[in-house]
Amino acid sequence: MKKALIIIDVQNIYFAEGRLLLNHPLETTINCKKLIDYFNENNFPIIYVKHNFKTGFDLKTNEILNDIHEIIKPNNKSYIVNKEYPNSFFKTNLLDILNSLQIKDIVICGMMSHMCVDTTVRAAMNYNFNVEVISDCCTTKSLQFNDCIVDAETVHNVFMASLDKMFARVVSLDEFFKK
Repeated sequence: MKKALIIIDVQNIYFAEGRLLLNHPLETTINCKKLIDYFNENNFPIIYVKHNFKTGFDLKTNEILNDIHEIIKPNNKSYIVNKEYPNSFFKTNLLDILNSLQIKDIVICGMMSHMCVDTTVRAAMNYNFNVEVISDCCTTKSLQFNDCIVDAETVHNVFMASLDKMFARVVSLDEFFKK
């Protein structure tokens, strides 16, 4: 059965110093590139989801920060979905693209595990997709709740654990390639 890769928000803003700098974004992006290569080699569709951040910087800086990271730039066969909300399906054409391609199986990777990845995976269940999340192709940042700082690795692991089995099959990149 044909499957599609959905890459969520692997954008320059998550590599820049500041409040949105993520935990190991480069390593995560290199892993995403391995997935992209596999999907390209097998002629499976690749869909990039790009969040339109309002950074408060000038137009050129805003554009640079919103760009998809250079390591995984889309090719001319890729689809690009622009979004304004954490759910990649909400007020976008993502569902239309998947339906037009007759996709039922999707593989998801991207940034941030606790926000757009989580929200999109949960939404995919509403549309009856079979979802795999590649855990080491996702990352996030540390969070603060009250006086407690929850480190990025813990945040990521909690969200991967909460998605696994109920909303998706969560696997490592190695596990994905072994099946």
